[in-house]
Amino acid sequence: MCTKVCNIVVTFKVDEDMYEQLEAYAIKHRMKKAEVIRLALNKLFEEERKNEENLQIKVEKGLKLRR
Repeated sequence: MCTKVCNIVVTFKVDEDMYEQLEAYAIKHRMKKAEVIRLALNKLFEEERKNEENLQIKVEKGLKLRR
């Protein structure tokens, strides 16, 4: 893990259709493909955090109701 701001390169494969969608989105929104991927990952991670928070709230409410 970096203790400073660092850039880590990640390489992965996508099929042709996904690449074309990525490229089209990047062009349409005047973004670099890497920016689109970072945006998508950030949204995915944020959604996961919200789902986990909602689950925790439901669990806590469930425990209060059962007492």
